[in-house]
Amino acid sequence: MRPRHRLSQNPRISTRPNLLSSFRTSDGKIDIEKISITGKQIMDVYSQVSPLVSKFIKR
Repeated sequence: MRPRHRLSQNPRISTRPNLLSSFRTSDGKIDIEKISITGKQIMDVYSQVSPLVSKFIKR
């Protein structure tokens, strides 16, 4: 018989930051201004990339 490997009982601790933590101030509060600026930047990128993507999809 092959030896069975036991699963670790310790939960994995994530070293990467939580997405929401990127939008918090130094005192832990949600930074609404940062969220709105990021949302605007995402919409700007989408409006620039969308026509290019639609050209490739139509082909």
